[in-house]
Amino acid sequence: MVRQYSRFLHLLRRFGRDLQGTTAMIFGLSLVPLTIGVGVVVDYTGSSNLKLQLQHAADTAALAAAGAVDKTEAQRRTLGETIFAVNYKSSPAVSPNVSFGADRVTVTVNASRPTTFMQLAGIASIDVAVTSVAAHSLTPNEACVLALDPSGNKSIWLDSNAEITAPNCNVHANSSHNNALHAASNSQLTSQENCVVGGYSGGGSHYSPDPTTGCPVIPDPLAGVVAPDTSGCDQNDFEVDEEDDDPVSVDAGVYCGGITVKGDSVLTFNPGTYVIKDGEMYIDSNSRISGTGVSFYFTGTDATIFFDSNTQIDLVAPSIGDQAGILFFEDRNAPLLQEHRFFSNSVSRLEGAIYLSRGLLWIDSNSQIGASSAFTTIVARRLRVDSNAQLVVNADYGATSVPVLGVGGSSAGSMPYLIH
Repeated sequence: MVRQYSRFLHLLRRFGRDLQGTTAMIFGLSLVPLTIGVGVVVDYTGSSNLKLQLQHAADTAALAAAGAVDKTEAQRRTLGETIFAVNYKSSPAVSPNVSFGADRVTVTVNASRPTTFMQLAGIASIDVAVTSVAAHSLTPNEACVLALDPSGNKSIWLDSNAEITAPNCNVHANSSHNNALHAASNSQLTSQENCVVGGYSGGGSHYSPDPTTGCPVIPDPLAGVVAPDTSGCDQNDFEVDEEDDDPVSVDAGVYCGGITVKGDSVLTFNPGTYVIKDGEMYIDSNSRISGTGVSFYFTGTDATIFFDSNTQIDLVAPSIGDQAGILFFEDRNAPLLQEHRFFSNSVSRLEGAIYLSRGLLWIDSNSQIGASSAFTTIVARRLRVDSNAQLVVNADYGATSVPVLGVGGSSAGSMPYLIH
């Protein structure tokens, strides 16, 4: 485009030399302000686009540096500069300034974009400056339960004697709805801090401590996690039906049509990533599943989780590899608010991240869920817990080799957010 503008200016200059007389002079004088007016629009549009690119790169850099609380300040600065460079590929070449306050990271970027037409008016360049500020609590108050729904009613919903117990981390609802956080019928939500962007209902007796309203929105901390390869089919309509309780083990791969484990079967998942494609992961009553170093990715039609009553579930996410730290991962293009149902009465370990950015995680049980996990991180569109279920969300991050994922590769359970 710059080359075309330069050619246009060259033609204008030739036109001025070739034409003679008063008509040419009048035309030339009228053409100059018109050209400058068009040029102002063109040059400012280019500067606006540059500013958008710089702001995006600065935001990602600030979030990365803010989230990496387990690193030194020098390492966090290098991380911020690296993330900026990854996200900014335009010209002119610039470098961000990454600075640190008591609880926040500030990234500032200054650039100067050369003009094209505005040079006719003596304006050689336009200065562009952006600032991004990200904060992160440097105390143990981490959001280990996050409902991403930005405006939904009852984005976190407890009912019928249900409990969520997260004694060493926070429960956070991003919804701006005045009933974003809802507790009723003797339910109880306990964490270090119950935080909601909008409002809550149910009265103080249901919460410990009372919810804080007006909290900032926490961006999806797992938005950068890359989905696994889903091509092909290693298994079709896979089913385990072992009435004599003989154990069965399976290998990682793409399971088209889902996985069905029928009653009384015992199934061990060998380490690796399991793609559940165009079907349900259905664990029938009285069956048992286990796996260490396993990750499950759900994609396509009806790709959901259903742990039926009296099943026994013991699963630990990988410690290494592309899906390290991820236990359950829902396709980011999945239908909105499809249900992933944990109705089992014996879910001892769910160690790692339960990442259902589009889905509803529905826990309906008569016992504790996840109590044997070193930690569990829940990032879901919405969360519903009822019917005497007791969801235990531990945060003993040092008790396992499974990484706790956050923005910028932090292993400290970080969930930073943008202030500016």
